[in-house]
Amino acid sequence: MKRILCKALAVAILAAVVPSTPYPQSPPPSAFNDQGTFIISQAGRPMGTEKFSIRSSSNQILAQGEVTLLYEDSGRAVNIHTFPKLVLSSKLEPISYAWDEKSPDIYHLEVDFRSSPARSVLKKSNGKEDVRVFRLGPDLVILDNNIFHQYELLVRRYLASPGGIQAFNGFIPQEALPGGLAVADAGTAETKGRGKKKNLRHLIVTTNTLRVDLWVDNLGRLDRLLSPSAELEVVRKE
Repeated sequence: MKRILCKALAVAILAAVVPSTPYPQSPPPSAFNDQGTFIISQAGRPMGTEKFSIRSSSNQILAQGEVTLLYEDSGRAVNIHTFPKLVLSSKLEPISYAWDEKSPDIYHLEVDFRSSPARSVLKKSNGKEDVRVFRLGPDLVILDNNIFHQYELLVRRYLASPGGIQAFNGFIPQEALPGGLAVADAGTAETKGRGKKKNLRHLIVTTNTLRVDLWVDNLGRLDRLLSPSAELEVVRKE
């Protein structure tokens, strides 16, 4: 399967970031709810959508979505549907993750973070299973391939104590790959998405090989994502 953000999270953290400025106090994670649709484009060409919802209760947060991607691979049209479902504690700590793909092959992935080491099971369309275990560090965030609302959850982790450079342990379930990342605050900037200009908070996510720029509103809702190296842009649909 083709990966849009194919460069995986790396262990080394890039420290070169711009100074931060104060950020308005945001609601606690337990009070956070959001839903919407992102338009996914690569090299300026629309190639899919992501519909998502994030719902909070007194003791957990449920983030799920439906991603549809349509692109050409060696002259052949490829249509992929994926369905991620991430359950977190009220403190945004991962509890479990499930991911299904139809492309037209069928895959089902489950990851259990409730015990250490965490356990991942990938069920393939041919009936085979790939089982792996991982010892994952604290401050864990899930950023799976081509699942963009999960960056909004990373933003929420950052805004719990906003400002400066904050380090997190990342995990890409589809790649079965852990690694480190950093988030920094680049201040407020005017940005343009889908023909409209907005003043939004600019956050920068970095590893030693990858940079992802995020623009969020004053509630921490993701409005735009840009990965320059992948020529990838994700913009919230109005």
